[in-house]
Amino acid sequence: MAENDQENIAPESIQENRIAEQSPAIAAVSSEVLEKSFGVLRDLLQKYEGCIGVVRYKKELESAGFTDPSDLVEQIRIDGQSVTPPIFHAGRSFFTKEVYEKRQHKIDEAAECAAAETPTAEDKEEEAEVSPKRKTENKQEEARLVRYVVETLTDIYDSAEYTPEVECAFDVHAGRAGGDFENVDAIAVDWRDQDTAEVIVVEVKLGFTSKLVQQANNYRRFSDRVWIAVPISGSLPTAARELRKIDPYLFDYVIESGLGILACRRTVGSRYEVLPVHWPRLLLQGDRESLDKLWGASHLAAVTPLA
Repeated sequence: MAENDQENIAPESIQENRIAEQSPAIAAVSSEVLEKSFGVLRDLLQKYEGCIGVVRYKKELESAGFTDPSDLVEQIRIDGQSVTPPIFHAGRSFFTKEVYEKRQHKIDEAAECAAAETPTAEDKEEEAEVSPKRKTENKQEEARLVRYVVETLTDIYDSAEYTPEVECAFDVHAGRAGGDFENVDAIAVDWRDQDTAEVIVVEVKLGFTSKLVQQANNYRRFSDRVWIAVPISGSLPTAARELRKIDPYLFDYVIESGLGILACRRTVGSRYEVLPVHWPRLLLQGDRESLDKLWGASHLAAVTPLA
């Protein structure tokens, strides 16, 4: 991508890319049909105390005689917050504002718990420039951030129609004590249909660095798509520009190699808003063979015990 093109990414283009990746093409929906479908949803939210599952909502639309309920659900998911009263979507459900905010508070509490349970970092000679206290604080912030990344993965990859009782995104960072070996921070399963699933992994770091990208690349050997997640200081629509200014060559490499980018912005308190900036490319067998050749003997030497 040309430099000028990259630095002039418009907010609406990012949102359009997000919608295109998450959903199939959405057929045009008339305003009259859309308003009626909103009415059905409002009635259901009132009936079920502010929360209704996507699958149940689709069945109600079908029973009410609506055609193409999947297109209606996608349109409402996109436009829900712009109506009065607003309707929120997360994972496999729609929510009223009050119930959605309660849900967000629970996520905040889980994030704080994950940070509090992070083990204290040890003082290692090779990392003497970073104090154990600062390392612990960084690990706690990463643990907090991972919780919000997992929620975004759920929004992206949840497939209630194929796995109605199964979660699709998991916090791996909180489930391990840490150590000298690399491990993914979050993992998701994307059910493309009833018989096909992709393994999605995420590497989370507090800075856009070569170490972040290297670890993410390592995970491509056993996954189908890989994201990197990194905090930004500016607005989400200008995230690509901000990251590219940090390291233009590294940013271009991430884009060209097919890694995805999740931009994470602090909002209220310690909460993060997470938005896809660049979507990960499906890793094909030829890509894995190229990675094997690239790492080859040096990688094997690093994991093979000495005789």
